[in-house]
Order: sequence, then C-alpha cells, then structure tokens
Amino acid sequence: MILYHFTSRWHLQHIVLDGFIKTTESNVSPHHAHAGSDVVWLTSDPNPATHSGWKEGSAVDKTEVRFTLELPDTEVRQWQWWSENYDIDLRWAAALESVGGHESWYVIERPVTRFEWTKIEKLKRGVK
Repeated sequence: MILYHFTSRWHLQHIVLDGFIKTTESNVSPHHAHAGSDVVWLTSDPNPATHSGWKEGSAVDKTEVRFTLELPDTEVRQWQWWSENYDIDLRWAAALESVGGHESWYVIERPVTRFEWTKIEKLKRGVK
C-alpha cells in the first residue's frame, strides 16, 4: 500500500540518522497521554495543502517534507476505524477531524524503516 508521511525539516535529519520514522502519540484521549498504542501517522493524500491544519499549535511545519512509503496492507489501519476500536471520545474525534483531511488518515503501530521509504521530498515552505 502506498501512503505518505509528512514531517518537518527539523525532524527529517533525525529520521534519516535513525533510519526509521518513530511512533508517536495516537491522540486517542485528550486527557490521558498514550491511551492508545503509539503510531506513525500516515495519509493516502499526497497534497500538503490538505494537511495545512497540522501546523496549528505546532512549533514546526509538519508539511515541509513528504515521505512516500510502501507498507504492508495487513499492518496499516484507517484512522477512523482504528480510533473507534480504542473507544475514542466522539467529541475528541470531531476536534481532530476539524483540521481536515481525516478521510485519508491511516496509522501503523510500529516504526517505519528506511527499507519502506520509496521517496523523500523537501517541499516548498509555507504551503497553505
């Protein structure tokens, strides 16, 4: 399955040196950190403008770099289905979805190794 992972230029250097995209908070609960499994956030939409809401409340622009990934279908989960299985609070899900593009969100519950990266692109800064 071809999916994309967006990140900042600052994070890019760490990802390349480490050789993997690490898992992070799944945002299942606004009150309890790591209430769900940590995940790598993915999307089926390669357009950074769709994900401009990811910049809100962040110190870095998470749409500056796009990884193209080839991942096993059996390990990738569509975010809405996955989050409902972790009993995400519906109000919290709506708040996350309000940034837009949630129909294209996916997660994987493990790091994504360099052997699964097919392309890394530095995108134009300030994409809106």
